[in-house]
Amino acid sequence: MVEQVRNESLRQPVTLTRLTPEQIVDMAVNSGYGPTTVRCHGYNLRDGNVLTAANFVNGDPLVSPIGSYTGIGDMVTADGDAYLATLPVAAAGRHGHILTLPLMPGLLNLYEQQGITDSAANLASRLHIVNPQVTAGQVLGHPYTNPIHLLEKTGKRFDSDMLFAATFPTEETKKAAIRLGLRPVQESHQRLATKSLLHQKAVEYGIKMLEGHVINTPEQVVQAAEFFASHHTGKIWFKIPFASGGDGVFAYDGEMTPEAFRQQINRLRHIFSAAFKTGDFDGMTVNDAWPPGNIAPSSGVLVEWDAQDQYEKLTGRPCKIQNCSNVLITDKSHHSVIAGEFEQITTNGAFVGSRSIRHRDDEIDQIDQNNRGIVGFATTELNHYGILGTDYIIVRNAETDEVLGVNVLEINLRDSISYNAQAAAANVYHRHNSFGSFINTNLRFSEPITSLNQLRHLTTLNSHSLLDGDMEKGMLVPIAVRTLFQEKPDGNTIPVAPSPVVKCVIVGQNSQQCAQIREQLRQK
Repeated sequence: MVEQVRNESLRQPVTLTRLTPEQIVDMAVNSGYGPTTVRCHGYNLRDGNVLTAANFVNGDPLVSPIGSYTGIGDMVTADGDAYLATLPVAAAGRHGHILTLPLMPGLLNLYEQQGITDSAANLASRLHIVNPQVTAGQVLGHPYTNPIHLLEKTGKRFDSDMLFAATFPTEETKKAAIRLGLRPVQESHQRLATKSLLHQKAVEYGIKMLEGHVINTPEQVVQAAEFFASHHTGKIWFKIPFASGGDGVFAYDGEMTPEAFRQQINRLRHIFSAAFKTGDFDGMTVNDAWPPGNIAPSSGVLVEWDAQDQYEKLTGRPCKIQNCSNVLITDKSHHSVIAGEFEQITTNGAFVGSRSIRHRDDEIDQIDQNNRGIVGFATTELNHYGILGTDYIIVRNAETDEVLGVNVLEINLRDSISYNAQAAAANVYHRHNSFGSFINTNLRFSEPITSLNQLRHLTTLNSHSLLDGDMEKGMLVPIAVRTLFQEKPDGNTIPVAPSPVVKCVIVGQNSQQCAQIREQLRQK
């Protein structure tokens, strides 16, 4: 389905295309985040002369300050989200180079067996592996686990024709890449990509969002509290503006008073401050990002009405919410494709995974209205081209299943984890010459995962190894292990920060089979 649309606020027309499953598989097999981003920026490249780095490690404060923070009283762990640096390996296309932390031994051979890559040797030749920094047995946080900074420490230099595409292209990332001889293709726009700015520009670009307020001043605290009190709101959400994904977000259902709001914003600052204790953020302190005496960081704190509470109060009907996300890929001609659509799996509001979905006909028009607005906002306000992820909700009448609204929650200017999972699954489909379904999920085991044999044993069901399986019986692709590894001078790779968490893709013939496997693994 191709549609030509003019949004008066864009100055340029937007062409929106929904890719077919066959096209999505072809894109996943033959591309990858780096080459896709480079092409979207208008560069002509030979296959292979682009380096990809997922430099979101332990929470870059310009993007997300939270890392693996899980609640008040918990500390942000030193490993943080370092495993995100390994995600592009499982999602790699046939070309391009990837900058990564050390992988679990034997993983590339497993990927060849599963169909993720054509050959382990080919993929290995395109990997640039850097060690996380360890001092006296302690794994340090950002930037000591940030691949682009670690690569610079090795003294490596690249040819001038090597282009660079980062998942989070901050100014520091760009400077490091240039010093390495790379040519960055993206703008450093992460400071602008805030939940607050999106909310403030939503009406202008025709994006439907939930009712909310951006707080920058003490007066706005009073205004927001008065608004929600007047609507007898049951629950609202406080959001740090420049966090990514579900980081820096929590629900509140207490008194709607200015004093209560100030207390909740102080809670956000507590979470924000905790992130800065894990490592040196390139000379930035919490006071730089959130100056003392300011009620909020420069971008403001977003306070948003809970979707279910808002719709039930406004309609007087019970509602149900479906959490979704998609992937939009936009080039310099303002042609955007919808390259994947997903249902998010949540537990108590926390994201725990996703599965591929197909939307109903009565949902698509509202979804695509928001998509067009998002593309306009991202290209016009942020000068962003390439891959973008949108988190949104579909609100339905719980009794009649009628669609009441589709609301955008936030955007992420990067390849989403769901997109990486889809790319890994698509490679499996390609190997088996058959379409299926997948679930992207975290598995937390009863012991730290440090070897493939150990993981194989723990993911064997009824004498069937999911690592060695196929689509007919169901299979598991470990796309990232949170355990940090380090390569020693003798060539051995050893764990230096063991973790029981594995991010994986469960691939099967249909959604029901994938869900059954996930539940069996959860019970085991």
